[in-house]
Amino acid sequence: MAVRGKWVDPITYQFSFSAISGPKESNRLTAVFRELLEEIAPCLLTEMAAGRRFHGMAGNSVVPQICDESGLRQFESAMEEKSRQGMAACCLFSTDFLPRDAIPASQIDPEWKKKISAMMELARERSVPRAQDAAWLTELMNADSDRPEAVCFPRSCFAPRPTVFFLGIKRTRCQSREEYELFRESGVQDPRLLQTVRLSIPRAFFRDAAQPFPLQESWVSRLKALCAAQDVSVGSIRADVLYDDHHETPLYTFRGSFRQGFRTRVGELGWGLCLSKDQAELLGGVEALRGSGVFCAVDADIAGHVYAQLTPSLTAIPPEAARKQWALLSPFVERAEGRAPGIGELPVSTRLGADAQAGAVHQRHHIFD
Repeated sequence: MAVRGKWVDPITYQFSFSAISGPKESNRLTAVFRELLEEIAPCLLTEMAAGRRFHGMAGNSVVPQICDESGLRQFESAMEEKSRQGMAACCLFSTDFLPRDAIPASQIDPEWKKKISAMMELARERSVPRAQDAAWLTELMNADSDRPEAVCFPRSCFAPRPTVFFLGIKRTRCQSREEYELFRESGVQDPRLLQTVRLSIPRAFFRDAAQPFPLQESWVSRLKALCAAQDVSVGSIRADVLYDDHHETPLYTFRGSFRQGFRTRVGELGWGLCLSKDQAELLGGVEALRGSGVFCAVDADIAGHVYAQLTPSLTAIPPEAARKQWALLSPFVERAEGRAPGIGELPVSTRLGADAQAGAVHQRHHIFD
């Protein structure tokens, strides 16, 4: 049975930074949030002019229907006020799909369309063999997502209302067993805050731009500077399946697939990684990373953080590059049990480069239930 309806590119450009800090440093990421908002404001205003609606949440206050620059400034003021009051979370997001987001079915790779149609038909009949289940997941995690026509998914896979765009900041105190475990793993002894700032922008926003992704250099510089200024911190820059932070906790990555880590495990994987000093030593140190044949650039700062980058451009990441990174980092990744997306939903990633064994592990954890 052929898949009917619109096809949509699921890939977003993602910036992520996480740090464990003291109370006196709790407002530092508010400035980062503001800087990121200012940087992407022209893009957001273009999207608003095209009819895309944005919404904001600042603590427990909702700023609905942000449709122009005045609405954007209203949200920014509310965010800063709530941040001064110590509110835990702020975010700006959109769940709108516009007609121009769709990729014409005629442009979709015919073989990809056949595979999607066949797997979704099996899913409807609830007759997907377990081995085929795992093989399909492995294929998705190794897709050549540099080519939109070879990685688009039917609009129905994005149901019910995905977060198409997201910019958010969260502060998490050590109050639960999972939070305590992460703070213990980080080596921090006294109670502190886990802070995260995350940005996810659909690459479709830049489809008509002169450069495929014009913010690459500023993101790299910002990530390096943030990690250099914060001892217990990590971060990543990715081009991957859209990131829905409304259903994601800072304690995990890849939609709850992996545990976040700062010292004894690696939680962040992607095109650009800022590793803590302890993580870099876990992987053998700077020279070992440079000699691994995985990264095109490896830079260390004076505090010991290491920035490792897969390829020269975020818009060109061959599947084999992702596979090399997975082979190097996967022994230090701690998987987390829990429900992951099913066949009728988007995969956790198309950039992991994960091997068949990883697919089988995820499948046992009911990734297609």
